[in-house]
Amino acid sequence: MIKKIKFILILFGILISFFFIPSKYHSEIEHKLTLYLPIQISQIYKYIYDHQNTSNKIENNYKSRFLPITEFTYLDFFKSKIKFKTKYNLFDERHKIFFIDFYNDNLIFAEKEGTISYINSSILVKDKIKRFQDNQKIISTNLKVEEILDIHTYKNDLYVSFIDKPINNCRRLNLSKAEINFKKMNFKKLFSSTECRNVILAGKIATQLTSDNKFYLYLTTASDVITKGFEKDPKPQLDDNIWGKIIQFNDKFDEPKLFAKGFRNSLGIYLDSNGTMLATDMGPQGGDEINKIFERGNYGWDVASYGKKYKTKLEKLDYKDHEKNNFNEPIFSFIPSVGISSIIKIPNSFNSTWDNNFLIGTLNSKHLLRIKFDKNITKVLFVEKIFVGERIRNIKFDYNNNNIVFTMENTGSIGILSSNIKIENNTKTKTTYEILFQNKKN
Repeated sequence: MIKKIKFILILFGILISFFFIPSKYHSEIEHKLTLYLPIQISQIYKYIYDHQNTSNKIENNYKSRFLPITEFTYLDFFKSKIKFKTKYNLFDERHKIFFIDFYNDNLIFAEKEGTISYINSSILVKDKIKRFQDNQKIISTNLKVEEILDIHTYKNDLYVSFIDKPINNCRRLNLSKAEINFKKMNFKKLFSSTECRNVILAGKIATQLTSDNKFYLYLTTASDVITKGFEKDPKPQLDDNIWGKIIQFNDKFDEPKLFAKGFRNSLGIYLDSNGTMLATDMGPQGGDEINKIFERGNYGWDVASYGKKYKTKLEKLDYKDHEKNNFNEPIFSFIPSVGISSIIKIPNSFNSTWDNNFLIGTLNSKHLLRIKFDKNITKVLFVEKIFVGERIRNIKFDYNNNNIVFTMENTGSIGILSSNIKIENNTKTKTTYEILFQNKKN
């Protein structure tokens, strides 16, 4: 009831402002509303004050697909609401950040602020629990964090990258591990950065077991450019620190090894059994990248990018060309930016029309991107934009139930995509596509 009253009062204020605020301030107000208010309010404001551009965007949506419809198949899509231990107010509802991974038939869920819980994934899928919180169980841990950046399961262990609580405004990037126990997990710190930072981003984790049975863990680190108005940070190009890099640890977790450099803010990393590594990287204004990672590769930041600075003239090119300056070229760059995040490969068991496809999440764009590369993963053959309508930071594949599972930050929900809606009858089990085709003929 209180939320509804707040919503009505804010909406009333917006309508009143329509008559009194000069039009030159409308774009700035819209930006502030987008940052701090629920999406419903910012959308209403946008339509009232920018109805011409809004109409153009609707007209520009030629052949766009909206879940559960995609270009070649019809998916079963539902979402389940999460209960957060962290208390969010009206102004926090746009950014409920959390992370997921699977352990056996359980989905582990970690809030940004440090609470870890789990739910049986088969129950979640089969019963289509609309409220994740009804079956959500909190795990006791010894973690003390300011902010979790990622979680990753490997065998019987859970790895967590996080920012510890600051001392004298000194924040450090950390990596800890615990044996998975749903009653209590005791985390042991494996790594802590020596250099302090005010803001720490990235922190994505991937693991690898090589053909000769060697274990490696990879961790992404971010440039400091996010917090600086001049949008420059030389550290991604330097070899004597960890920032703006992909760093590699062996099974002893001694000194990290610099694996690749020249990154801005990598929120997605994929590694297959053959050693092929892909990483996404957020560009500045434009220039979000998909990169094929090679050991000792240099991916250009903060020298090369296909984006531009946020505060720059329209005609000015702020960054250099990758290839001309001996940097590794991205496989693909997005212009405009999409707020690129997680990347996973979809198993061919999911759907025959999605064979050898990858799925990428986006934050600002609020789409899932279905992508296919050539056989050598050197270029993108196509990109299908699938609109979800919420910020998607984390995507995982549930092999036990053959589902795609992803985080939805605006409503604080788990999204689940299944390839087929199965309806039992006397003769056979029909797929969704067959049902739709039959209905269309009738």
